[in-house]
This record gives sequence, structure tokens and C-alpha cells, in this order.
Amino acid sequence: MATNGAGIDPVVRDRVIAQIQAFEEALDEAADDPSADAQDRLREAADELMRAVAAVMLELGKQPSS
Repeated sequence: MATNGAGIDPVVRDRVIAQIQAFEEALDEAADDPSADAQDRLREAADELMRAVAAVMLELGKQPSS
């Protein structure tokens, strides 16, 4: 399933990349707009990013250690 030698599913990798971008956008928005709505969007983006990173950790846990 790995195509880049790292053993990470490309779908998982793509999800992380997308969530990093969404988090960065929400972080920038919250910096410019201290409203509760902007902070809620930042919390949601942070949560989604952590979930995506957790999927990477699960993928790594399935691989043998070097």
C-alpha cells in the first residue's frame, strides 16, 4: 500500500495535508478575528488535525520497528 517507502497509506497522508491546510486557515482567521465563531472553527480544525495525525500514528503502529 505504501508508495513512498515510508509505509504510510497515501489516503492517510493526503488527509493530514488537507487538515494542516484547514488548520492554518482557521489559525490565521482566529488571529484576525477574535470572535467566538472563529475560535470555534479553530477548535474544530485542531480536533480534525489531531484525528488525522492519530491515523498516522495507527499506521506507524502497524509497521515493524527498525
